[in-house]
Amino acid sequence: MPLSRRTGQRFQASIWPGFVDAMTGLLLVLMFVLTIFTVVQFVLRETITGQENELNSLASEVLALGQALGLEQGRAIDLEIKLGDLSGQLASANAAATEQAALIASLRLASAAQKQALSEATAQIVSFEDQVAGLLAQRIAALSTIDTLQQQREALEVERQDLLSREEALQVALTQSRSEVDAQSEQARLAATKREALEALIEDLRRDAADQQSVQAELTQRLTASEEALSAKEASRLAEAAAAEALRERLKNADAELTAMTMALEQQRKEAEDTLTLLAAADTVQDDLDMQLAAALLSKTDAETQSGLLQTELETTRDDLDAVTGKLALTAVQLEVTQDQLEMTQKQMQTVQQRLDTAQMTLGEARGAADARAARLSEIEQALAAALLDLENARIEAVVEQQEAERQMARLEAQNFALQSDLSVQEDASVERDDAMAKLQQQLALAAQDLQKTSEIAASEQTAMSNKIRLLESELSALQADALLQDQQFMALSLKSETERGTAAEKYAALEQVLADLQIQNARQIAQFENLSLQAQEQRREATTTISELQKALQMSQTEARDQDARLTVLSERYAMERDTASNAIERLQADLVALKAQNAEQDNALAALAARSATEQTAASGTIDSLNDDLRALQAENAGLKADLVALNERYEAERLSASDTIGNLKTDLLAMQSENASQQKDLAALTDRYDSDSAASAGEIAGLKVDLTALNERYAEERTITADTIEKLKIETRNYKQIISKSTQTILILENSLMNSQNALEKVYGM
Repeated sequence: MPLSRRTGQRFQASIWPGFVDAMTGLLLVLMFVLTIFTVVQFVLRETITGQENELNSLASEVLALGQALGLEQGRAIDLEIKLGDLSGQLASANAAATEQAALIASLRLASAAQKQALSEATAQIVSFEDQVAGLLAQRIAALSTIDTLQQQREALEVERQDLLSREEALQVALTQSRSEVDAQSEQARLAATKREALEALIEDLRRDAADQQSVQAELTQRLTASEEALSAKEASRLAEAAAAEALRERLKNADAELTAMTMALEQQRKEAEDTLTLLAAADTVQDDLDMQLAAALLSKTDAETQSGLLQTELETTRDDLDAVTGKLALTAVQLEVTQDQLEMTQKQMQTVQQRLDTAQMTLGEARGAADARAARLSEIEQALAAALLDLENARIEAVVEQQEAERQMARLEAQNFALQSDLSVQEDASVERDDAMAKLQQQLALAAQDLQKTSEIAASEQTAMSNKIRLLESELSALQADALLQDQQFMALSLKSETERGTAAEKYAALEQVLADLQIQNARQIAQFENLSLQAQEQRREATTTISELQKALQMSQTEARDQDARLTVLSERYAMERDTASNAIERLQADLVALKAQNAEQDNALAALAARSATEQTAASGTIDSLNDDLRALQAENAGLKADLVALNERYEAERLSASDTIGNLKTDLLAMQSENASQQKDLAALTDRYDSDSAASAGEIAGLKVDLTALNERYAEERTITADTIEKLKIETRNYKQIISKSTQTILILENSLMNSQNALEKVYGM
């Protein structure tokens, strides 16, 4: 019994200290593990809370950036609306310019039509002058026929003198033979019979004279008919006057022919009387009388031949009168046509005057429109200046926000050194550009101060964000160190910790891969941005080239318009010279006409003298010759009436010519005044178009530059927005990964706690047993 007790106490004394040592070791290990896990849990909670705060701050910054971007987009939309309004105003101004160009073209067409009408009028005047020249040529031909008839009359006068000399010789012979008359009574009876025969012959001659008087009456009737036709056609002015003058010459020729016929009849009558006296007185000289009778018969045949010639001449004159009447009808028709043409030209001139009045009215309206357009252009310039100021302010704000976005992008992408260097270069370039713009635009000093303040704020925000990133990097390094410690500490505990460490390393590698992909995407976006900037520059160059080409085309069109104006002025000067030469030619023709009238007056005086002489000679003629003289006087009276009508027609023609020359001079002065006004208006319009084109080109260039800047800003804002969204997504993914790691770590801690509880239960079971 004492031996057994001793052994049991010894066994109990040996187990208790070991149990106590084991329990204390387990408790120490448990306390150490718990402290480590509590520290890790605290650190993870702090990191999670810090990351959530950072995420909240970043979300608030993103919201602020989104609001700023919305404001800028609204401003951009407003600027686009203003740009649309300005482009609409520019289009309306261009439409007004096209309307002015169309008005100028219509005025040029009207001036061309006026010039064409004037050329047609000059052509009509030339044709009228040709007709006058033709009538003058006909008059010259009539004068030549008058000269020939006068020569014939002189020849007849010579023959008359010869006959008178013969008559004197016969009278001498008659006086010599009167002494022998008483002895020759038988021969006297024979002579009486011969006288009866001669009387019968004289009766025949008288019947022929009566026939000639009837022919003369017919001629007078035809002349009266022609005069009535002429009086019916008095409306034709110049050509009728010339034709009446030609008819007068023809009538003068007919008077000369009638006087020649009367002289021939008188000669025949005298010859017959001489033969009767010779037959009554010269019975003794029968042979001589027979010879004288033969001579008388020969003279009769000569007189008959002369009368036949006179008849043929009368027929030719009748034909000439018919031709003259036909020509008068033609000239009347031509004069009617010319009158119609003159009326048409007057109407055309009236229409031209109306067009000129309308053109002046339209020019006045155009001037008013030009003034309104100038006021409108001034308003547009003011609106453009205001819009440019707004655009400059928006551009400055956009540049500031762009710098802030670039700095935020630099803060978020601090790991990419190449991207940071490029962005720093771009920031330096933008800073230099802003400095240059600040130097060029001193009026924006306040905006520059605001820009400096905002840049300082952005720099402070950049430093804060860099500090935050550094804290995140330090926390990440701490987490990595803690993970390494955990890996080292839990390497002996279980293989699960190794797998979890492997998964964590894989996740870290995946994060690095994602970061590399993001860097590649950023590089691509930068390359795309550079390409877009190059494309924008190319488009701007193309726009400048197109603008220069349009300006060249405009200059070419302006030079062509100037050349056309110079041609028009040269043509107008040439037309004026031709008109002057035509007027000089007309004046010369008028002087020639006056000279011809003077010659006609002289010829009329000579003819009047001849008529007086023939009247003195006709006083001794018979009643038939008196009747013929009465008829001739009536014809002369009618000729005097025709002369008076001719003078009236000439005076009327002179008055109408003077009025026409006055109207032509007035029209010429009006045309020159209109041409000078058109030239001045074209100069004003050219100056306005040049000014408008320069202003429109400048505004178009500024608008194009503003459009390019707006598109660049919109693209950069879109890129920055995408970059910020990508960074936010990355941060969210990282927070999710951290949360997953924390959840996995908590699960591992719970698993370890369960394993410890299981080990404790196992130990308690072991030691309880």
